[in-house]
Amino acid sequence: MSIFKKNNSKKKMAEAKKPDAVVPDIKDDKYKIHQKGENKIGGLGMKAKELREAHKVIMYPIVSEKGAHLSAQSQFVFAVNSSATKVKIRQAIFEMYGVYPRHINIVNQHNKKVLRGRIKGLRRRPTKAYVTMPHGITLNIYAGV
Repeated sequence: MSIFKKNNSKKKMAEAKKPDAVVPDIKDDKYKIHQKGENKIGGLGMKAKELREAHKVIMYPIVSEKGAHLSAQSQFVFAVNSSATKVKIRQAIFEMYGVYPRHINIVNQHNKKVLRGRIKGLRRRPTKAYVTMPHGITLNIYAGV
């Protein structure tokens, strides 16, 4: 009798593993704008601590002619911390704007040489992040410029 019980339990396990419903593709939902809570600061709905952490990674948007042309293609340029990684930048963009970016490219530029009288020096080395947003999503970073 125990042989028949084992066979029945295997059939039940096989039936349980079969999916009953179609699982939706998570990647499509990943790039949509997420609605956040109401009792948080700002219209974007982020907590104060999250906002401080995001501003440590992303310092400011770079407003230039090249950046304006790229914004028509849903690409935006930000000055970022030199130790920031693509993962940290992705999380900071989501915390600030509520959208996950599709691609992030980081560019480390060379220091610019400066003369102050007889003293030679270097300016701080800027690090840029070119952030590509999902198709059709624009960020309002050029308002008031």
